[in-house]
Amino acid sequence: MKPYYDRDGITIYLGRCEDVLPTLGAESVDFLLTDPPYGLSGRQDEPAIVVEGHAPFMRQFGEWDMEWSPQFLLSQGHRLLRPGGTLVAFMAHEWIGAYLNSPLDVKKLGVWVKTNPAPRVRPGYQHATEFWVWQTKAGATPV
Repeated sequence: MKPYYDRDGITIYLGRCEDVLPTLGAESVDFLLTDPPYGLSGRQDEPAIVVEGHAPFMRQFGEWDMEWSPQFLLSQGHRLLRPGGTLVAFMAHEWIGAYLNSPLDVKKLGVWVKTNPAPRVRPGYQHATEFWVWQTKAGATPV
């Protein structure tokens, strides 16, 4: 796979983790930053929400989002990270348990509070946060 950016010892790949991660060598990564699918499409079988005068709000986000599980990312992250390497991943709240019970050490679980979240078209709770996790691979001082 061709890097998106490769200069001065920094290589950045842009693509689906299922396509990129298996192409990289074991313990060859210092830092893995990812915003993987949240797997929300597969659990929402309601039709689009239609509000007069607005485009429909779709509940299906595409094939790439269906039946997502973080297990692949976490196992590949453990394989790829050098000792002390870091993984930072954004996630849906449904996946917190998977990240906390992975083979990587959890350093911090955080919340990104959005100042301009997607509009809510029905009455109810407005999701204005996303979770993220900072994890490291044991064996050295975190990078």
